[in-house]
Amino acid sequence: MAFGSLGYVADDWKPTLTATSSVHIVTALSNTIPEMKAYVPTSKSEIVGYYKNPSGIDGSETLYLFSDDTYMRISYYSFAPLKVDDMGRWELANGLIHLTQEIGCATNKCWWTADRVIIPVKWKDSLIMLGSHWGFSLVTAAISDYADMSLWVSGYKQEEKYDGAKDASIKSRIMHQWESKSKKEEPGRNVVDWAATRVTLSDSEIAHFHKRAKDVINDDSLWKRLGQKYEGPFEIKSEDFGYECERLAQQKATVAVIVPVKRNDFPHAWFVKIVFRQYYKDNPEKEVESISCGYWP
Repeated sequence: MAFGSLGYVADDWKPTLTATSSVHIVTALSNTIPEMKAYVPTSKSEIVGYYKNPSGIDGSETLYLFSDDTYMRISYYSFAPLKVDDMGRWELANGLIHLTQEIGCATNKCWWTADRVIIPVKWKDSLIMLGSHWGFSLVTAAISDYADMSLWVSGYKQEEKYDGAKDASIKSRIMHQWESKSKKEEPGRNVVDWAATRVTLSDSEIAHFHKRAKDVINDDSLWKRLGQKYEGPFEIKSEDFGYECERLAQQKATVAVIVPVKRNDFPHAWFVKIVFRQYYKDNPEKEVESISCGYWP
């Protein structure tokens, strides 16, 4: 989730808080989030590295702080190509990270590109980067559901610390992936011919899986049988379902249906992902391979 798009945040939820320092965040949240400490870096070398947010079950969002004073913010989901959302220059002043955007490849209506001041805090053994406005507001809203995990849900956790020797190779890899995938025309939802390596579904097949997803999404016995906790009932937010499919030995394998659902207990856009075995389309008892709940940023 991390710095997620405003388009995926509940319409009636807006950020109302702004943190001014790491001490401010810890003072406000430490009673609810144990093992939390203020952290005020004194040099850039302390925080150069790669930071990641899991973004639900189907992707990740990452923040790169490079030693040459540049940064990148990247998003990746299994149903979409890698995207460079934001890049520019960063500076460290009074323990705060200030981002100056030079290239905005995503809309600035996304709060992770709107939050221009990032504040580091320590949680257990991890270094967390939290946006001063949207990030701080979201972590405060998330506490009731996620407790001490709310920092990780609403920010970035450091995955790797590195020196300047890695900057060039990492940037080159990211830009190559972006240029080869994200700059191609991205297939829209419900487009049948996604790519040459994917299964082509007919309109009738899409209609079948669309209907089946609606039939099983609130089948609590199915969730239990597949080893998942049922957190419904789920209200379908939109009929604009997403689809993912793959080939297996030139045969039709699975199709995943991504159903946007409403959940009013947390300010993000949730979905239920249901994976169907295409070769069991005529056997409802065996057709569903997995079912899970996640959220978009």
